[in-house]
Amino acid sequence: MKPWEVVHHINGRRSDNRPANLCVMSRNDHDRYHRWYDRIRANYGRYPKKETQLVKLKDRFNGILLGESVNKKAG
Repeated sequence: MKPWEVVHHINGRRSDNRPANLCVMSRNDHDRYHRWYDRIRANYGRYPKKETQLVKLKDRFNGILLGESVNKKAG
C-alpha cells in the first residue's frame, strides 16, 4: 500500500479482514465516502444498501474492492 492509502472495512467491523469486506482507497476518497454515507443516513433515516455502497466505493470513490481482486485471480 501507498502511504496515502487506507483500508476501508465495508461492514464497519475492523476485526473482519476477509477480502470481501475490504476496500483500498486514498484517505481523501475515504473521507469523502464517509461524508456521503453519513449524508444518506441523515437524509433518509437509513444506511445505503450494500450493493449501492459497493458501486459507489468503486466508481465514485476510486476504491479497489479486494474481494473482486481475489475472485479474478482464482478464476
